[in-house]
Amino acid sequence: QRVSQSMAVRATVEPARLEARIRELVKARDPLLAPPKFKTMAQALAERVAPRRFTLVLLAAFGALAGGLATIGLYSVLAYLVAERTREIGIRMALGASAGRVRRMILRQGLWLTIAGLVVGGIASMSAVRVLRAWMYEMSVYDAPTFMAVAGLLCLVALLASWLPARRASRVDPV
Repeated sequence: QRVSQSMAVRATVEPARLEARIRELVKARDPLLAPPKFKTMAQALAERVAPRRFTLVLLAAFGALAGGLATIGLYSVLAYLVAERTREIGIRMALGASAGRVRRMILRQGLWLTIAGLVVGGIASMSAVRVLRAWMYEMSVYDAPTFMAVAGLLCLVALLASWLPARRASRVDPV
């Protein structure tokens, strides 16, 4: 029966320079022992957190996919609303509404949809972060700058997704 043993060595020099000397000391102590395998603490820690890191990368990929789907969904909803309201927009423009005002109206709709999604998503993410706390290594789960950056990015993406339908609405011919 083979027993696994490990040893930690603290050094001020490069760890690779110590390997040969440690091998000699182990062999001198007991020639029947298998030669030791070396890894730095950084390597050992990386191996230990690799499964969690993979899971978090996978979660990030799914999050990016969800963000893309949300962008496409917002664009689709606004494009549909603009198509359904073409007559109304034409009447507004015939009564004197400027193209800029029509654009702002459609962009405002997109912004309200985005804010509603951010509120619901913010509440859900605060709940989900409790679950993820156990998976995070050396990271704060309640990272306000990250939450704000993501919310800002989502607002920017929503603005871009709203821009095309708004531009299309502002070009409606009143006739």
